[in-house]
Amino acid sequence: MYLYLPAINRERRISGTSRDGSLFGTDLSYQDIRNMQLAFQMGKAKKAVPTTYQGRKAHVVEVLPSSEDESRYDKIVATVDDEACVALHAEFFESGKASKEYSVDAKTLAKYKKHWYAKSAEMKDLREGSRTTLEVTGVKLGADVPSRYFQTSSFYLGN
Repeated sequence: MYLYLPAINRERRISGTSRDGSLFGTDLSYQDIRNMQLAFQMGKAKKAVPTTYQGRKAHVVEVLPSSEDESRYDKIVATVDDEACVALHAEFFESGKASKEYSVDAKTLAKYKKHWYAKSAEMKDLREGSRTTLEVTGVKLGADVPSRYFQTSSFYLGN
């Protein structure tokens, strides 16, 4: 995993133990971002009985990452909104105990063109007793991003 930091005009490789490090001092780790992006593509996922969450129809999905996924979590349980297909709540388990909790107030769900997203979310670190609030202030799809930003050998070159 690579991260480009425009402020210092450099790329940073995220690997090994640094994947579990804090993302910009928040309660999210680089691994958490990866897990949320790939949650339904990794390990074994099973759909549970439909449910209602914050007055909305939803499904609870349990994901059991495999060893190839290199996840520190042994289980992720997410409640996914039926209409928006956005996770409204998720618990991340380590050694059978919830260590982090992600939540979205369903009232903040928004739609940009045909894509749904949460305008606001919160990640709690249950071990540390801390939390981070995420706010989406704008969405832009289809932005033209130069391909050099996706080549690690040229990240640092900038525009």
